[in-house]
Amino acid sequence: MSIKAMRLTHNMYRNQNCNLFGLTEGQLRFEDIVHNGSWYNDRGEKLGWGDLNPQDLKNIANGLVEGESFYILSESVSYWAFVTKVNSDLSHEVLPDVTSPGIDFVQKHAIFLIEPNKVSVIFDRRYYSDEQIKKSVGYYQDRVPDVTVVAGYRQSGEL
Repeated sequence: MSIKAMRLTHNMYRNQNCNLFGLTEGQLRFEDIVHNGSWYNDRGEKLGWGDLNPQDLKNIANGLVEGESFYILSESVSYWAFVTKVNSDLSHEVLPDVTSPGIDFVQKHAIFLIEPNKVSVIFDRRYYSDEQIKKSVGYYQDRVPDVTVVAGYRQSGEL
């Protein structure tokens, strides 16, 4: 089994003993870039969820090994889209594939794709102008030093 297959595994952050990249399940961060986002591997399996700040993005990018990919999805797409019922006690019933929606779903909805030493901010060209994209990438470049930050694009759900 390769290092890649062993490191980024389904629900790995549910085990509170896992802190790869300095992350923990349900973490709260001051000055977060992503609030309650979900984190996925390149098989479309959920690794964990929580806030991410610029240092987290840098730690992930610097900690990934060749061939690994780390996707980040927003809370609304990665959790609330799977909720089928909110109970009177405010607990939620969710679809069974909430933690493993598959790589097609993850690529279609990713807001960040992190690879070794690289953070891609994902945009849908239908909704963002070149000027908005340039400004946004500059924002992340200023906050995630020593890592290459680029724009990634999706059109109709493709990266």
